[in-house]
Amino acid sequence: MNFIDLDELSKRESERVEWKENVADIEDVVKTAVAFANDYSNLGGGYIVCGAAETTDEFGFQKVELKGLTSSRLKEIEGKVVTMLRERVSPPIVPIIEEIPVSDEKRVIVFVIVASEKAHSFRSARTNETVYFVRTGRQTREARNGLIMDLFRMKGVQPAWDKQINRSSAPGDLDLIILRNYLQEMRLWDEKKSVDDYLSTKSSISAYIPPFLGTEGIDNLARPRNFSLLLFSKEPVKYFNGAFAYFSVYKGTDRSEQFGFRHEISGDIVQQARKLIDLLRLEAPTFFEKTSPEPNRVKYPMRALQEAV
Repeated sequence: MNFIDLDELSKRESERVEWKENVADIEDVVKTAVAFANDYSNLGGGYIVCGAAETTDEFGFQKVELKGLTSSRLKEIEGKVVTMLRERVSPPIVPIIEEIPVSDEKRVIVFVIVASEKAHSFRSARTNETVYFVRTGRQTREARNGLIMDLFRMKGVQPAWDKQINRSSAPGDLDLIILRNYLQEMRLWDEKKSVDDYLSTKSSISAYIPPFLGTEGIDNLARPRNFSLLLFSKEPVKYFNGAFAYFSVYKGTDRSEQFGFRHEISGDIVQQARKLIDLLRLEAPTFFEKTSPEPNRVKYPMRALQEAV
């Protein structure tokens, strides 16, 4: 029994229904599913009908022509769409799927996408870019600037602090030498690229890391994200109050001495971590006792100190 009436769907506003005849691009289906789930226009979601074409009759009124898909093509589309919605959409989307026969040999497949309370994004396999999509009229479009801010406000979410764009900074605030050195240490540096190629609002060095720069607002200017400034600016404290560390040493049992030594540590977050680890090494000696049958012992395991930093 079919619960979806294609004739009824053809009469609805196109903002809620997307017709795909041949499904040449699976990513287009997934992007539309993300847009329906984000439900920017508060319509409750939408339908993606694969194997049917939206046309007009001789009077110019909208009608649907059912082409249908073969069994092998239908299974291929279903498998790829479901996989992408699970692996390349965050948070993942689970569609309701229904097959509607149009002949003995062919069927139409319908993906029903329910509106979500969360903001969903899609990571493209081609560009490795993570993008939010919304539905505006008949079109699925990328949410940028005011659209994405409206979407976040609607869903009551904001990007994690480290991924947010820092409005008081500019790309020139990133130290390109520091950027290159750290990428080389992580073996992520491509000799075929210049350092400026990494200062992008679209491409990133990993699927799990957003681009170092982002754009928002009416001016659409590229600005560093907070994590970029923490990693690649010479003085993060200019942008973040308290972006420095203190290392204090107090002598005596249980640090009971009244006076101690304090080191004020600045620089980017990697430099601070390295300086702290170097100072901690001095507090992690190995104790030797020649007359004791017990093995030599360390005051603090170095691995534990590194993990603490």
